[in-house]
Amino acid sequence: DFDMAEWEEIIGGQIADAKKGAQQALANANEDGEAFSYAFGAEDIEAALTEMKKAAFEAPNTLAYDKVVDAIAAVEAKYMTAVVEIEMEYPGFDLTEWKEIIGGQLEEVKKGAEQALAAANEDGELYNYPFDAEEYEGMIAEMQKAASDLSSIDALEAEVAAGNAKIYTLDGKAHFAPVRGQVNVIVRGNSTVKVMIK
Repeated sequence: DFDMAEWEEIIGGQIADAKKGAQQALANANEDGEAFSYAFGAEDIEAALTEMKKAAFEAPNTLAYDKVVDAIAAVEAKYMTAVVEIEMEYPGFDLTEWKEIIGGQLEEVKKGAEQALAAANEDGELYNYPFDAEEYEGMIAEMQKAASDLSSIDALEAEVAAGNAKIYTLDGKAHFAPVRGQVNVIVRGNSTVKVMIK
């Protein structure tokens, strides 16, 4: 918490000391018959004012930073949960690229949030760090869908291998596995479905 009374005492004391010093210098100059000369520590007072301004921003900045960090941690927990679920449900799915993208970006966001706090406190400004949780939640959903889609392809290939389904492309050619980048015609008994395999 910011304590204004403490800063008033510090800076007010510096100003009072400067006034006393000036009064004493004036009295000495008059007594000695010399020209008045006094150099007070304006830099010290200005430095104290700068420090006070920084201190005034630190408390609200820390609260704002904590909110951003909590939001990042919530997304990170969803991401880690999704990774564990995918590893358990779809063991053949390669998460390497997804971990590099999502995990890497979350690490960068955490570093950015911390750097923004340090910069705001250093500059005596209000902390502002945009974090779009929905963007990352969308990426997590894409990762989960990609794992599910791959699993569906694996299941379809197993059906074809067991003789329970047949796969054709639109030109009528039969295939033993789905053909990526084309519309596949899946025939199961009397049922026919057209599916675009990406």
